[in-house]
Formats: sequence, structure tokens, C-alpha cells
Amino acid sequence: MKDLALVFVGGGSGAILRFLTSKGVRFFMPHKMWLSTLIVNVVGSLIMVYLYKNFNDQPEAFKKMVQVGILGGLTTYSSFSLDIFSLVSKGSYSEALLVFLLNIMFGIVVGIFIFR
Repeated sequence: MKDLALVFVGGGSGAILRFLTSKGVRFFMPHKMWLSTLIVNVVGSLIMVYLYKNFNDQPEAFKKMVQVGILGGLTTYSSFSLDIFSLVSKGSYSEALLVFLLNIMFGIVVGIFIFR
């Protein structure tokens, strides 16, 4: 039951962070709504790799709250899919491809180069 509570609190916190990121990006760049998904996915990937590399010996409760809860609530594949679908529906194929490649590759590449 404690594990569920940790994931619940962490997930809510991550979802709030994602919501605030989305609001901020939409305020400053209303025509690039997909950018908020990229930001949370890349930042989430970086944090996940950093934690794995530097804090892997932390208690399981910490990992569940942060890695499963907060980062699970922060990052999102469903929003990424919706961003791609929305761009393709508008005929913005090159931007859809760019968003796809950035989301898939950027988090991985940055994680490899920064934390190796």
C-alpha cells in the first residue's frame, strides 16, 4: 500500500509539472504546442539516466516515487502521439517527422553524451 501511495503522489506531481510546462510553452510559443511534449520527454529522459547512473543505490521507495511516479507523470507517450497525429492531420509532414525524430532520438543521444 505504501508503494501505491508513493507512486500516486509522485505521479500527481509529475502530471502537474507537465501541465505547467505545457501552459508555459503555449504562452510563449502558441504555434509550437508540440514543444512542451519534447521538453518533458527530454528532461524526463535526462533525469531518469542521471538517477540511474548516480542514485541507483537509493531505497526502492525513492525509485518508485521519483522514477515511476514523478517521471511517469511528467513524460508522456500519449501526448507525443497526439502531437504527431495533429501535425499530420494539418499536412505538416516535415514538422511531424522532426517532432518524431527529436522525441525519439534527442533524449537518448543527450543522455548518452552527458552521462556516459
